[in-house]
Amino acid sequence: MELVVLTHVPPRYDWERPHQIAARLPKALSGGDGEHRVVWLSTPACLPEARALAPDLLVYDVTGYLPGYRAALDAADVVVTGGRSLQRAITTIRPDAHCFASGVDAAHLARAAALRSEQAGRRPVAGYAGVVDERLDWDLVRELAAALPDWDIRVVEPASYADQPAVLAEFDVGLLPFALNGTTPSVSPIKALEYLAAGLPVVATRIPDVADAFSDVVALADGGSGFATACVRAANDCAESRAARAKPLLRWHEWDAVTARMAQVISARVAELARADRVIGAPAQASSQPGPRQRSTEAPSAASSRQPSAGLLRSTRATTQPPKPAPVSRAP
Repeated sequence: MELVVLTHVPPRYDWERPHQIAARLPKALSGGDGEHRVVWLSTPACLPEARALAPDLLVYDVTGYLPGYRAALDAADVVVTGGRSLQRAITTIRPDAHCFASGVDAAHLARAAALRSEQAGRRPVAGYAGVVDERLDWDLVRELAAALPDWDIRVVEPASYADQPAVLAEFDVGLLPFALNGTTPSVSPIKALEYLAAGLPVVATRIPDVADAFSDVVALADGGSGFATACVRAANDCAESRAARAKPLLRWHEWDAVTARMAQVISARVAELARADRVIGAPAQASSQPGPRQRSTEAPSAASSRQPSAGLLRSTRATTQPPKPAPVSRAP
């Protein structure tokens, strides 16, 4: 099968999920029968380009309630999400939606533990490494810094995924200080797994997907004082015991394991559409019932047949390096 991934990467951050899917999913799909084009849509803004590619299968990876997401839900043959909370919300429209949480490259992140072992004699560090935006609870971060005057509290936006081991090597505790508001119910729990793969204990607010899936390996806390207590306790926890608890989770969430499960769903749906002998690549028709779209027998319109926009198309037939923005480090 041929896989084409359509995404729009924010210029200030290298979002890893579509790149990992583009790199690994073709291998998982290589055992499929016949020549099929699968288009993986990571943003509804690229739906016209997806239709213009005349896919045998359109997959919509729902990342949030972005403009145009309802049209993409109607058009997609397969709908996936990166978290349980978002999946539960989407199933009111697409009961057949699948949840495939983002994976981790455990071997890559494990380098942080080796780098950390070379450091000695410094103050303890509790840190967050990821996208720095409105989802973070800055009041909590300030309260934490005041409650732990002998610690360094860091908020860092790594320049790229390649830089993460070096950044995480400087932490003793990984933080998920997300605000509990309307912007965070569907926050992916992947950051917790990245910290665990880097050999770090994790302290988090009660984000639903983190609390539901990882409460046995993540310390859940409230407010700055609660985070401070949890950080001190976590820093003194047995690292071997924590690693043993985390190991099966990391194995399940390895990117190769995740894309193998994705490939099973995609291959089954391609076979189903082939058996039904349905017309491929036509615009979606409105359906009176939630679920997969009804395909049209009409050709795509001229508007939907334009060439994909420059900078949005990533195909597995060519290996490209994602952009590397300048690093950002912000103090609370």
